[in-house]
Amino acid sequence: MLKLKILYYMKFRQIIQLFEDLPDYENLEIISLQFFGSIYQEGASSIALFLKKCQKLTSLKLKFNNNNIQSTGTSKLVEAINSFKNLQYLSIQIGGNQIGDEGANIITLSLSKWDNLRRLQLYLYDNQISVKEVSNLGKSLRYLTQLRTLEISFLRNEISDEGALAISQGISSCTNLTKLLLYLECKKITEKGYLILDQCISGLANLLYLDCYLSQDSTLLQSREILNCKNIKQLKLCIQWDSNDQQVKKHLQNQLKIKRLVKI
Repeated sequence: MLKLKILYYMKFRQIIQLFEDLPDYENLEIISLQFFGSIYQEGASSIALFLKKCQKLTSLKLKFNNNNIQSTGTSKLVEAINSFKNLQYLSIQIGGNQIGDEGANIITLSLSKWDNLRRLQLYLYDNQISVKEVSNLGKSLRYLTQLRTLEISFLRNEISDEGALAISQGISSCTNLTKLLLYLECKKITEKGYLILDQCISGLANLLYLDCYLSQDSTLLQSREILNCKNIKQLKLCIQWDSNDQQVKKHLQNQLKIKRLVKI
């Protein structure tokens, strides 16, 4: 099994030269690429051309956070991903870029083509995505019925109750999930929106591992549905509060009431 892992600060021309010098790269089955603030639009498009030649891929990780990638670069990368027939693990980490609604829509329209995935990481935080497009993307998660692991981060985008409902509807169709990472944050999500998310999570009968982001205003994981959930065994919380430790402790005490929880 041929693998490629690159973790580096490089200019896009250096990246392409590196790929061109690789022997038998068309036979790669696992690729993990992580670049820091160096590839931009042109680099993303060039990497996409290289990836399209790797049709034996079963695992692909693209960690391109904070690289000034916009919708055009996103489109080229997604076009390459759509060409893969054997892909089971896909990680798209493009937080802190500028993909906007146009880039998010490109991903949304492709989710139905990724229905063979067993594991998906979709980190789109801080990308100026609107409520409408977050909702469209959330609903389209319904196509990924084979997923065992789903990790999504939409932090610092517009979500609101509308987005929370759409995301819940999409995730509810992923009935085979055993692991879920859910990082959502928006002051426009009300108690009603968090309750909808709780109901979605509690309805995932095979879910064993849950990882959530909690902000100060969040009421996620406090409903009766979650407290009565019997299948979640391990809970990980990323807590960001400006207030005192007592509020954090109170929230943790509530989570400890989740039935059959083994570890928090």
